[in-house]
Amino acid sequence: MIEKIALMSKRDIPYEPASFVIHQPSLKEISYIGENNFFKGCQYLTFSKNSLDEKDKLNLEKVTDFEVLLMILNKNDSTIGQIKIYLQ
Repeated sequence: MIEKIALMSKRDIPYEPASFVIHQPSLKEISYIGENNFFKGCQYLTFSKNSLDEKDKLNLEKVTDFEVLLMILNKNDSTIGQIKIYLQ
């Protein structure tokens, strides 16, 4: 629902429970980072633990997709650093 409001209003929408702002990027803003990087970032934002291998899913039944993404982002690894750039 919040996403639809942001799309319709073309204004930033504050989401106070999580202390962040939802911003619909313009085509100009997307061009700054590049279309490929933009879509890679979108893929990470729609991450699902169901896409993991069975061995990687162990002990994740009680954890949300968002929590798994945060665990991944908290690791210090060069690959994770690139993901963080895509998500900025």
